[in-house]
Amino acid sequence: MQPESPHSDPQPKDEEAPRLFGSWRRLYMLVLGELALLILLMVLFRRAFE
Repeated sequence: MQPESPHSDPQPKDEEAPRLFGSWRRLYMLVLGELALLILLMVLFRRAFE
């Protein structure tokens, strides 16, 4: 069950374990977002204190 996924991938792996794949994908996107925010904050702080 993936009610939050707007688009489904045509990969056969998605049919084997859709719940696990979806949770890993969501976690991966969350981690990428966190890293992007941290990098952005670091750049802003360095520019502010120069």
